[in-house]
Amino acid sequence: MIEGKTKIVRRDPEVLSEADREHKHVVTWKDKFSEPMDGKGNWSNTTNANICEILRHSGLPVAFLHTTGPNTDRTLYCDMIPLEVIVRGQIDPESSYLERNPRVPVGVPLDEPLVEFFLKTDGPEWKGKHLPDTDPFITRYKEDVGIWVHHSKKPVTRGGEIFISAELLGWNKDGMWPFEQLEVMARRSFGIVRDAFRLYDFNLKDWKEEYGFGPDGQLLHSDSYDNDIWRLEDKDGKEYSKQVIRIHGVEGIEDSKADYAYIAHLTGEMLRLVRQT
Repeated sequence: MIEGKTKIVRRDPEVLSEADREHKHVVTWKDKFSEPMDGKGNWSNTTNANICEILRHSGLPVAFLHTTGPNTDRTLYCDMIPLEVIVRGQIDPESSYLERNPRVPVGVPLDEPLVEFFLKTDGPEWKGKHLPDTDPFITRYKEDVGIWVHHSKKPVTRGGEIFISAELLGWNKDGMWPFEQLEVMARRSFGIVRDAFRLYDFNLKDWKEEYGFGPDGQLLHSDSYDNDIWRLEDKDGKEYSKQVIRIHGVEGIEDSKADYAYIAHLTGEMLRLVRQT
């Protein structure tokens, strides 16, 4: 069993290639706050199933198999890549991107979505090597050599990177992380879902994805898709994401329940429309 902040994954002892996943009725924010949120697991489960089916319909490989209950689903068991992949369709005023690039235009849609990689860590170190920050920004990478990481909330400056070797990352011929393939998949998946939301006058500004290798070694979309992982607004500028809770804290949880429930419903409508095309 693997338990995270908002999910529990239980590998099937009889079918090792698959796992059961439970979406908790919990919301977390700013890496330090956690509160119960009645119904959230159900809404997250539904939204994730709808988004994964939209991606599958478009030919993208996903770990998700099917739902098994109100807040549970069945997935392929994946060897997860310790990366957070961020895709940005525009730079939001609250985005950490501005802390690294303070002079870029804000709120302007990007012709081509921007893809960024962050190393997932439990603290400011990786296997004993000191890092500039928890979950540092990967400034560049090179196969068979390693990656260079930088503080995620400071301007990127020449010489400010820290090198992590392929050996320390655990890379070998079969274990290197396919950055270029990840970038293509992330940009495509974001574009597909952004276009689906646009059919209902919603603007998907950015989102976070995670990937893993499935039982046959195939690279799969392995994250859960819900209001926790994106910035999303309607035509009037109303936010439908965890950003509301990040800003207002516990006081924003009750108001956010209707938003999570609505997006669970809306993505179901999106899926039905996409399947008709």
